[in-house]
Amino acid sequence: MKTYFVISDIHGKGIDLEMFEDKGFHIDNPNHLIVLLGDYFDRGNNNSEVYRWILDTRSILKDRLITLIGNHEGMIINVFNEVLEHPDLDYSSFLELRTVQLWIRNGGDTTIRDLLGNTLDIDKLEELHEFVKTLDMYYETSKYIFTHASINSSRESDYWNRDMIYTENTTNKMCVIGHTPHCYLDPQLIEFKEMGQGIVAMHKTLNNKVINIDDGSNQNIVVFTE
Repeated sequence: MKTYFVISDIHGKGIDLEMFEDKGFHIDNPNHLIVLLGDYFDRGNNNSEVYRWILDTRSILKDRLITLIGNHEGMIINVFNEVLEHPDLDYSSFLELRTVQLWIRNGGDTTIRDLLGNTLDIDKLEELHEFVKTLDMYYETSKYIFTHASINSSRESDYWNRDMIYTENTTNKMCVIGHTPHCYLDPQLIEFKEMGQGIVAMHKTLNNKVINIDDGSNQNIVVFTE
């Protein structure tokens, strides 16, 4: 039996292995996997800590650490691509780029400060971009599909979409998502309950097998087994 310890939308809040161990994770158990559903950066003040933890934990757990991409990592890709179009940028001009302005409006100012500093260091930005390129859109098992926000039967994942919990699930599997904090879900349609040692949101009447685990705390770990 495999056990998945799943967290979404950390957003620079901080993370450590003890959080997962408190839920029953054992580092030496080959059937214990950690799944990160994306949105590791922005808003919080511990972006560099989260980044370093993921890199360090990858080296320990190898393929037992599943790292998926969220829309905030997608913004980093867009920033990097726009920077490449302007090779002579200085720092103030960098901050005025369209993609950077969108990033900042979504909390990217803390990531810029923590990981890039107060100068335009292309090497640091490229390193962050290379990390983001290693992230997967989804992770599928015999029973579950883990993804940031939405996925369809063709396995096309959309990390901006907020509608999956309200619509038919065409994947034929249980889909575990984050992206939209529970406080922004419609309480007339969505129920919130304890499951797998965490808090989840599910549709009240539509049996669409979609579970949202983003309770807004940035530290809600939910345990799934198969």
